[in-house]
Order: sequence, then C-alpha cells, then structure tokens
Amino acid sequence: MYDSLVYFRFRIVAYIPQCAETLLNNETCFLEEPAWTEIFKSAIVPGETFADRSSLNIELMMIKCRVPSLAKRTNHAVVTQTAISSECLANLIADIRTLRSSVMSWRRKFNIALISKEDCSPYDTLDYAKRYEVFGLSLVVNIMTTRLLLCLEPNGRAYLEEEVHNLALELKDTQRLITDNRRAALFLAQKAKFADAAIATHDIFVEAAGNRGIVEPWMLEKFFTVLGRRKGCDGQACCEL
Repeated sequence: MYDSLVYFRFRIVAYIPQCAETLLNNETCFLEEPAWTEIFKSAIVPGETFADRSSLNIELMMIKCRVPSLAKRTNHAVVTQTAISSECLANLIADIRTLRSSVMSWRRKFNIALISKEDCSPYDTLDYAKRYEVFGLSLVVNIMTTRLLLCLEPNGRAYLEEEVHNLALELKDTQRLITDNRRAALFLAQKAKFADAAIATHDIFVEAAGNRGIVEPWMLEKFFTVLGRRKGCDGQACCEL
C-alpha cells in the first residue's frame, strides 16, 4: 500500500514541469524539501538503469529540484551585490559548487551505466528515449549551475563560460542527432531553450571574463530574458529567502 502511494505521488510530480515553472517564476521548488527527498528515495526500484524509478533518474530529479532556489539566490546576489555580505556570498558560491559537483558526479555514473548497458532498439521508448532524456536534463543542470557560478566567481570565469558554451553545443548536437525516437526528440526540443539562451548570451559573458567581482546585473538579466523567465529580481520584495 505504501509503495503504491509513493509511486502514485512520484508519477504526479515526475511529469509536471514543476522545477522549470519555479525557475521561470523566480521561485524556489518545494520538491527540494527533505520530506520530498525521502519520497523520491523511497520510489527507487533496484535493478532499473534509466527508467523513471531508477536510482540514476531519481538522483538527477533531486539535483534538478535545487536549481530554482540557487537561481533565485544568485539573481538576488547579483542585483544587490553592493549590499550582500561576504559570508552570504561565500555560502551561495559553496552551494552552487556543491550542486555542480553533484551533476558532474552523476554524469560519470551515467557514462558507466551507458557503456555497461546492452544495446537496445531506438524504437524502444521505455529505454532508448530515457537515456537521452536524463542525459539532456543533466546538460541543462550543468549549464545552469556553471553559468550561475561564473556570475559570482571571477576566478576562472573565462574557463567556466567556455564550459557553458560547450555544454550548450553538446545539447544542440544531441538534439540534431535524435530524429528516430519521437519521445526523446520532443524532450530534447523542450530543453534546447536552455542551450539556445546560453549560446545567445555567450559573447556577453566572454566580455565579462576579465571583470573582477560579481557580473553586472543586466548580464544575468539578459540570459534570463532570453531563457523566457517571467519574473526577475527587484532586490527587495521578491527576494525574501
């Protein structure tokens, strides 16, 4: 009974773009709360590799749920950079680095699983498509966390922006290659907007590579605008964290 309830609740959140909506609305995602983390973990089915309830997929879901709050905090830090305390800034940078490390670690696990898994037909939507769905999502999370980090951290900014650009190109290349599976193609088409926004604003952040301190607010705002964000940061009412 409990497992059925957990699976029912998991299926509800798995197919609602909750994280994307909160990101676009400059909000935090309730799915990162500890109670939901436990629900996600309890839904794992041992032995699954790329399916919705595999440990790989659910680990990535938990990582993804933390992106909106980091984007909100970063937006606030960039807008109020002259007033933000060094301690608050250091904590935010540490949190972004931690999440970025998590998705990079996830990518290594995915690569190992990919080469260990037997080949399957591109028309097997329950396996083949999921490989590309989770891979594409990991690229989106990596793009976002790396771009947020370089907005705050001047050291290595040029390198980090080059990484953002390469990740975006990788996502676009993957999208172009996947034409034989409609489910995977649709999912990657939806995620391509993150790559498009990163590529469209690449030159802006390349120019900011030599700047010390936090980037100018209009730079991050431009990225969010191209991404299609509906709400921004006013530095006051919207930023109570």
